[in-house]
Amino acid sequence: MAMEGFIVLCLVISMDVLGCAAFSRVRQPLPMYVFGDSTLDVGNNNFLLGLSVPRASIPYYGIDFPGVPAGRYSNGFNIADFIGLLAATALETGVNYASGGAGILDTTNSQQQIIPLSWQLQHFKETKAKMVAAAMGSAAPPVDALLARSVFLISVGNNDIYGLASAIFTNLISNYSATITELYAMGARKLAIINVGLIGCIPAARLSQPLGACDAGKNQLAAGFNVELRSLLAALAARLPGLVYSLADSYGLTKDILDEPHASGFTDIASACLTTTTRDHHVFWDPFHFSQRACFLTAQAFYNGPAKYTMPINFMQLIDPLHSSPTVALDVCRLPSSAPSPSHSMAARRRSITAPPQHQSSPHIPYQLAMEGFVLLCLVIVISMDVLGAAAASDVLQPLPMFVFGDSTLDVGNNFLLPGLSVPMYYGIDLPGVPAGRYSNGFNVADFIAKSMGFVSSPPPYLMLASNQDLLASTALETGVNYASGGSGILDSAGWQQIIPLSRQVQYFKDTKAKMVAAVGSAAAVDALLARSVFLISTGNNDLAGFSAVEAKLNKSPAQQQSDAAVFLPYLISNYSANITELYAMGARKFAIVNAALIGCVPAARVQVFPSRPLGSCIEGLNLLAGGFNVGLGSLLATDLAARLPGFVYSLADSFVLLKDLVDDPPAWGFTDVASACCGDGFLLAQSFCIPTAKRDHHVFWDLFHFSQRASFLTAQAFYDGPSKYTTPINFMQLAAQST
Repeated sequence: MAMEGFIVLCLVISMDVLGCAAFSRVRQPLPMYVFGDSTLDVGNNNFLLGLSVPRASIPYYGIDFPGVPAGRYSNGFNIADFIGLLAATALETGVNYASGGAGILDTTNSQQQIIPLSWQLQHFKETKAKMVAAAMGSAAPPVDALLARSVFLISVGNNDIYGLASAIFTNLISNYSATITELYAMGARKLAIINVGLIGCIPAARLSQPLGACDAGKNQLAAGFNVELRSLLAALAARLPGLVYSLADSYGLTKDILDEPHASGFTDIASACLTTTTRDHHVFWDPFHFSQRACFLTAQAFYNGPAKYTMPINFMQLIDPLHSSPTVALDVCRLPSSAPSPSHSMAARRRSITAPPQHQSSPHIPYQLAMEGFVLLCLVIVISMDVLGAAAASDVLQPLPMFVFGDSTLDVGNNFLLPGLSVPMYYGIDLPGVPAGRYSNGFNVADFIAKSMGFVSSPPPYLMLASNQDLLASTALETGVNYASGGSGILDSAGWQQIIPLSRQVQYFKDTKAKMVAAVGSAAAVDALLARSVFLISTGNNDLAGFSAVEAKLNKSPAQQQSDAAVFLPYLISNYSANITELYAMGARKFAIVNAALIGCVPAARVQVFPSRPLGSCIEGLNLLAGGFNVGLGSLLATDLAARLPGFVYSLADSFVLLKDLVDDPPAWGFTDVASACCGDGFLLAQSFCIPTAKRDHHVFWDLFHFSQRASFLTAQAFYDGPSKYTTPINFMQLAAQST
């Protein structure tokens, strides 16, 4: 529901700013039903549950729509969005069933949890049944009559062909034919089909070729399949009465763009852009998918572009056959040289529009003009962040990179990208309504600290960048990288095997630095940059919790536990010291360190049953253990590392004391519940994951272990420039401004 409202908002704003002239005839807009793979998926995969779902819910996906992941495999809108925009006066609503990673065959990418084409059809079958039930006894037109005039947009086959070993298309074409025939039997008559693209030239395919050339074998397979698809559609049109179609040539269009990129305004046709600032100059957003601008130009070409890209008719002629001739075609009006401000009324804006341009055969909506239609939506997001109070430091125009290490308190997506791990349903419910790699209902401490330091969003997770050397280097040089992994600890034995312990995070940084040096060509320049960068670390909580759990399992007496802790804590501090020293040796100088929290008061601790402790109270022994660790950490930083390592500066943030203040006086912080999770079940909602409450901002804890978004925000505020009791010897803001 949230995603549907989101799309409608985009279309209303964009069409209003474009100031499009209404058609001369009034008619009822028709639905569009969308099937296929990631080229058309607008959010289905983001709502799938499971450990192996290929979601588009991590930074920087959606960086231009509206700055956060929005379910599209792009930096912004995709082809489905732009087809809907171009045909906005003829089309209204419908449903999108497309799923990233899906193929014609159920076996394609079957190792991942996706929605194959056959399931998408079954979902449409269920949709139609509900449409029929809703229409019974009403004045609505018969459902079959409505579907016969609706458009069915399909783009599928890319994933099947990409994994194909030989040019044997019989099974694929047979299954595609069965799919179309089944849709026809359920009422579909107008099909907008996109063929398989030039898949051998995507960045992922180029990686295996000498000098980054296209994979000619994959392109040959795609071309062969497209020949069969063309024949199939012609045969179906001859056999099925009333079936009409438009076949769009994604293969030919991509080839034209790559052969002459400057004609389309591109400067890079081979590499993914992801976090670069010149995204509109790249054909590809990531290793597999088009950038927003490439999607826009593709949709234009298929909708009413040159005849070479569609056959036997284009999408506009398919969607709106009565209004597709040049004399009555939809012309997009030009904005005046000085566009009216958002405060002007809609009528005033329409009155100020000049005459439309002459009709041309080439696509006639300038990309820049169309994108201006989404500015107001981005403004909404900026305002909402301002309301949260995360204002960037006004004197920092370009924040220096930030490198992030630690556990789930700072993880922004690494675990999300590990095999066998995922973030459960409802996580990210407030960012932007789907799991986003954070262990929270929304942003976490790393996000808010990054925002305070002047970043638009957190440095991205390392695992999102690791497969692309150039991307990793450019991102590290510009924004930094986040290596944190939920469940990790200082020791390799903390957490579980799938996570990334601190030692491996440090090795990943070592690999990152090597790529930075290779990209810049100067180790000295990279060292100078790293010396001014901030290294944010929050770790140790899982080591302490794991130690306590083992001691309890072994039924150790309090005296034995105290004796074991006296050995364990120095060992833990020693390992922490080794990791910090290694980062220092690689160029780090400015360390923002978060100590261990009041871990005995998290909901998961409160529900543990002990004979001598009231149920629901904090585990004081666990808090004493965390307190002892914090004393050792403070001593390590102040009397050892700062004295021994020239240029070493730090800010030690006191998570322990901050949480104690929250628990002791919750109303002073605006909380009403400091004991129970707001997403869970059972006693204190801390005995299972995860059914969210509506009053999330009233809870300190989101789940059994982790802060709510609001608690994370207040924590980041306190550490960045809050009361001096929460940081020593300086706060994070002073650390960032410190010269080394």
